[in-house]
Amino acid sequence: MTFNSGMGKRTAVNTTLTGNKNGLSIELHIDQQNYMLKKFSQKAGIRLVVHHPNSIPLADEYGMDLHPNTASSVAVQVVSYLQIP
Repeated sequence: MTFNSGMGKRTAVNTTLTGNKNGLSIELHIDQQNYMLKKFSQKAGIRLVVHHPNSIPLADEYGMDLHPNTASSVAVQVVSYLQIP
């Protein structure tokens, strides 16, 4: 699932407010009874990647695992570097 991708004709949603009441809140249902029916993996959960809206999500490099039946909070801070020629 992708939220707020900014790819194509979509416009990314922005926020300038901080705190857990002002961000994105998602509740996902992981159907563990039918999760990975062919048993390729014993793991269950979600892989979360937070990235720039116009970039490709690199889950292997920058993703974080979120476990089922838990609440997780993620804070993001944008840091920009000025390149001096």
